[in-house]
Amino acid sequence: MENCLNERNACMDFISLTNYGTNYQRLSVVEPVGLVPKVHCEDITLPGSLFTVWAQMKDLIQKPPVTLDPLTASNQLVVSMDHTTIEYSEWKQEYPDNPKRFHVGVLGSQGYTSGLHCWDIEVGDSDKWIVGVVEENVDRKRLFNMERGFWSIRLSDDVYRAGIRGQTELAVNDIPWIIRVWLDYDKGRVKFCDPHKNCTLFSYTSKFKEKVFPYFCSGTPLCPMILFPGKK
Repeated sequence: MENCLNERNACMDFISLTNYGTNYQRLSVVEPVGLVPKVHCEDITLPGSLFTVWAQMKDLIQKPPVTLDPLTASNQLVVSMDHTTIEYSEWKQEYPDNPKRFHVGVLGSQGYTSGLHCWDIEVGDSDKWIVGVVEENVDRKRLFNMERGFWSIRLSDDVYRAGIRGQTELAVNDIPWIIRVWLDYDKGRVKFCDPHKNCTLFSYTSKFKEKVFPYFCSGTPLCPMILFPGKK
């Protein structure tokens, strides 16, 4: 009887982990990218350790193509434990300084030197943010003084603009909840879209000379920015 109860409890733990994978996709993915396959308890030979069960479940949970690098985060941005969310803090964090750390903003962990890449960032109700792509070797302590090597759009004072210093206003009729960033490194293109309206907000054409990274910045407390997998 005791063995049966142990097997039943282990089975329920496994099913809970399976439901976690399904719920994670339902909450995190903007557009469906495939369902987590159903796992039937009777088809599984349960190991003696739930660690092994979790190791099997990890392959069923889709991870975002872009995660955040906390070592690059400025001291008023808080990066979540899973490196997919940033939130602005009115209080400066006691981060150790290092050459990678930005004075303002945070980079994605993955850099690119070729290929086509896409990611989504939920800006939500935030009324002050920057989303873009930046060259690896920009001056990270004086980013807003840079003339080159940074391709972005921003929202500030209820106005959408291209670039961090430019005054080019974007014609945005409906407030976007999510910004999709397309990077075509080989063709030198960066495009910002509203995936829900299926429209382009702004695009750049340039010639990349070095590795580039996704860039994010939030300036609104209690309004986290969340990364999702983009659909190519």
